[in-house]
Amino acid sequence: MSRRSAERRRRRQALQELYASLPDVACQGLCQQSCSSQIDVSDLERDLLQASSGVRLPEWDQWPTGASCPLLTSSGACGDHANRPAICRLYGAGARLLEVMLRSFEIGGHREYAGRIETMRAMIADPRLHPAILRLLTGHTSPRQEFNRARHRRFSR
Repeated sequence: MSRRSAERRRRRQALQELYASLPDVACQGLCQQSCSSQIDVSDLERDLLQASSGVRLPEWDQWPTGASCPLLTSSGACGDHANRPAICRLYGAGARLLEVMLRSFEIGGHREYAGRIETMRAMIADPRLHPAILRLLTGHTSPRQEFNRARHRRFSR
């Protein structure tokens, strides 16, 4: 076995271990909303997708303007869901990770959120609020700020 193929095998195994460490998010049928622009994947992921599907994703800087992911089917689903890259595996995981946080509040108690956990669950389930979830996960806002924004929008309609 060549040194190069051994390194490739090691990298493939490391990528599979990384994927295994992510929350398992079942297909939500939302790819059509998210895969309508450039998708940044590693070189190895690009190669693996080409090997499994026959489709080669363009490099980030060579992605045609306004083009959807070439793996997106006419029904709006991923054409190679089992072999999707990390960025696609993370889509939807934010809500799952927030559910773990809310469950920890239920188990351990939380003064501020004790009476709001079910409302927060409803917010997490609403795809329109995923930008707010992203802001939470990236530290650009606090749960209190997002809760107040959502409550204001909900009751000011």
